[in-house]
Amino acid sequence: MSGLVDSEAHFESRANEYGVPAAFLQALKREGISTVGHLAFAVFRPGAEFNEREFDTWAQGVNNNVPLTMGAAAAVRRLHYECEVIMTSTIRSSVETPADSSTPKAIPFAEKAARMDQIRLRLQGLNITGAGEPSHALLDECAHQFETRVLKYIEPSRCTSRENEITSGRTDKKLKLDAGSLSIKESKTIPDESVSTTYNVATCLRRRGIAYDFANLISFRAHELYVERLLRHLSLEPPPAFQAVTLAQVLRADKEVFTFLAHNVSDIRPDALDVRPLDNALEEAMRDYNTTFHLLPLPKANVVEAAPKRNISEPYPSQGSHKGRGKGKHGKSKSFGSNAAPRGYSGCVGRDGKNRPICFDFNLSQCTKAPTGGACPKGRHVCFKAGCFKAHSFKDGHPDEANVTKE
Repeated sequence: MSGLVDSEAHFESRANEYGVPAAFLQALKREGISTVGHLAFAVFRPGAEFNEREFDTWAQGVNNNVPLTMGAAAAVRRLHYECEVIMTSTIRSSVETPADSSTPKAIPFAEKAARMDQIRLRLQGLNITGAGEPSHALLDECAHQFETRVLKYIEPSRCTSRENEITSGRTDKKLKLDAGSLSIKESKTIPDESVSTTYNVATCLRRRGIAYDFANLISFRAHELYVERLLRHLSLEPPPAFQAVTLAQVLRADKEVFTFLAHNVSDIRPDALDVRPLDNALEEAMRDYNTTFHLLPLPKANVVEAAPKRNISEPYPSQGSHKGRGKGKHGKSKSFGSNAAPRGYSGCVGRDGKNRPICFDFNLSQCTKAPTGGACPKGRHVCFKAGCFKAHSFKDGHPDEANVTKE
């Protein structure tokens, strides 16, 4: 990403502000001089003694051997002087006080505006204003990753908007000791974005895709296709007894994708053919086991309804017949065995040996709410013949008795 020295947009903006003739500026571009760094070395070496005659001869040669007017010549000299100062200052600061590689540098405003205009022109139909426009801090962060060739994960909550940056940003001032001198440095803090809903997450990830396209690391199309595949898991129907994928799982998978990219892409910058390696790597990251693991539906908790507790004073029939009710020592009814099966099914009970309820629908007809041997809200899917309780239905395990019983 271009700083002051290498930004064509910044160079053109300053030339227009100083009043450099448009024809002269176009002539400079035809000669390959389109940045501050180019013009600083075009005539003299930065820091060398300035020779007016040589400079005027050079400027006249660029201008098709036509002498510049006094005002135009003054504008060109002013631009050249600024380029020399910026170039000298940049080189000196990089040698004497190397910048902290963890702190993103601010991209010149003209460079940001020019690149964002190009993106808006290329992505017509997409609203890249207000809440849809990435904050300058987000653009600087992605550009910093391009400069350092180090990919870092940007959480959706940190994908702030330009609107939030303007209305909610806070500027903090701190004292800083720099090269033996005490100075006041300003830093801007932007509150994190909300990621409580799918819409909020999708909006944040879209801003991140625009910012990575701005930094020429990931194309917006590749990032948008990735986001669509990622969020699609939220609407997939889970298998039986499993719950749908949650937003928290999607966020964990998104983090795992960028971990994969950081480990498997050695150089994140585009190659000589302007092919972005991160575009293809996104597809591979989605197929990686560590990513898909986070997107697997989780099993539901056991929600089998517990059998209602019976009042001990209430009698219920014995396993073998409807007779056999007795009295306890206090004159109250005493229970024998488990609840009886439906009338007409002699020798069958409603509970197994551990007093767990048995599903009648499974034994007599069909119940699809649980597999054989499992349990549905009505009870266990085992045989309800007294003493059997095996993993089969009464009609299948004892067909002869079932026919006799029904008759």
